[in-house]
Amino acid sequence: MSRRMREQLISSRESIFYDSDMTRLLAVLKSEFLGFVTACVIQWFPEESEDELTVLVDGATASSCINHTGASRNRSYKY
Repeated sequence: MSRRMREQLISSRESIFYDSDMTRLLAVLKSEFLGFVTACVIQWFPEESEDELTVLVDGATASSCINHTGASRNRSYKY
């Protein structure tokens, strides 16, 4: 893994846990992945009413749409 990619993943992980703009995503992750330890966004497509994300959660890939009210739909988890 390149140094730049590693730095981006670390930054993404820290943002999920410590950035106040990421509270909805963190809430969805906590409700869907009880007891998860780490997560980082590897793909994000912001839309007007919802965001489409691909998140690496504890080493497994999870895709989800999160609307701007915080609700999650269209979940697709790959382990």
